[in-house]
Amino acid sequence: MGKISKIEWTDATWNPWYGCTKISEGCRNCYAERDMKRFGKDFNTITRSKTTFRDPLKWNEPRMIFVCSWGDFFHDDVMDKTRDEAWEIMRRTRSHTYLLLTKRPQNIKMMLPLMWELEYQDWLHIWLGVSVENNDQMWRLVALEEIKAMVKFVSAEPLLGPLPLLHSFFPSLDWVITGGESGPDPRPCNLDWVRDIRDQCVDHGISFFHKQHGGSRKINGAWGGRELDGRTWRDPAYFLPRQLTLHGMQAHRDWLLETSMTDIQNERYRQCVNARQAEIWVVCDFFRKQGIFPHGRKPGQTEGGVNVNFLDGHVDRVYKRPRDSYR
Repeated sequence: MGKISKIEWTDATWNPWYGCTKISEGCRNCYAERDMKRFGKDFNTITRSKTTFRDPLKWNEPRMIFVCSWGDFFHDDVMDKTRDEAWEIMRRTRSHTYLLLTKRPQNIKMMLPLMWELEYQDWLHIWLGVSVENNDQMWRLVALEEIKAMVKFVSAEPLLGPLPLLHSFFPSLDWVITGGESGPDPRPCNLDWVRDIRDQCVDHGISFFHKQHGGSRKINGAWGGRELDGRTWRDPAYFLPRQLTLHGMQAHRDWLLETSMTDIQNERYRQCVNARQAEIWVVCDFFRKQGIFPHGRKPGQTEGGVNVNFLDGHVDRVYKRPRDSYR
């Protein structure tokens, strides 16, 4: 827990408070409960941290931060004042990217910062996600769909059943994570469920990250292994969110085209908006001038599997994920 995380899809975890209550099948073998017991903490009681509450203010290097890995940011038992203090820390540390993953999306709207509905585009560094372990919990995606946010994602871990209709929510989703259950007495994850989710993501240009097959034995560093059909599926989370490209950036179109962007940048932007190409992600002067870099990584940093084309030497870039490499 803290500055460096073993969770593959994040850089760090931050627990301003810890503790939770189980509400669905995905909670049965909760890893947080096991971890907290090992550290001598009461899982069933929400407790404000005396040591980690202000951690993001101390981290100078931008990073992706999973918030409340030992709980739920939108839990009913968290005091409003405490949650407001956490929001203020996130507001002050826009160089980081915060992942807020919840099983209680019905609480999100009432627990967002004041004026969120009008100012949510200013919170690009806040990503909202829900856990969906089987079809019984698809309602969480319905609830998330009603919330305005620049980036939305879903974690299907532990995956306990097929999600054949997940694609119906893709117009409002940017990233899908899957994983089988690990720990003592894990419930099996059928890899055909994972394949179906992967194919839905590939067909719709959605980033897909498969964390692990699940089980009680590690294979090549992952519980049960992670290779699926001859390769790993670890689409990076760093991209300009699709809804920003297709919706939010249109609202900024006139402003963007009046800035000092070069002709080639303007042309690339027009192509992105006019063709509505969901696989192209543009990071433009709008964010550079605010000092905001999606996913918390500085300009110039790259990872395998992503082609980065710098435009005219600026931090502005285009991400294009080659579809041919998926099949």
